[in-house]
Amino acid sequence: MCERFSLDFPEAILKNWYTVNSFPDLIPRYNIAPMSDIVVIRETINGREATTMRWGLITDRIKDLKQAPVINDAPAETISNNPMTISHKPMFRSAYRKHHCIIPASGFYEWQLLKDGKHKQP
Repeated sequence: MCERFSLDFPEAILKNWYTVNSFPDLIPRYNIAPMSDIVVIRETINGREATTMRWGLITDRIKDLKQAPVINDAPAETISNNPMTISHKPMFRSAYRKHHCIIPASGFYEWQLLKDGKHKQP
């Protein structure tokens, strides 16, 4: 599961790539975790904008955040999914069809289970 990513591109490059005027509090980050506030690019009625959002997805079936299963402080089932099947899963169907954004990233970390069988590291 991809549970961490980094973003260390200069703001000028991102402005050019995504055709937006400004980015909110863009500082290099190398260990961005689930449930962190992250920079995203989204379409609005006024065009493309960069803003911050919380990384995670609370599905329609979860009415109370306390009911969501958690991994690293984020709902477990919403962090890493197969992009080839996500459009077919009832949990993601509505968000997949209606809500899109670009998450700029310069890298990501795949965690591996250590020999002790209990701990993971990127």
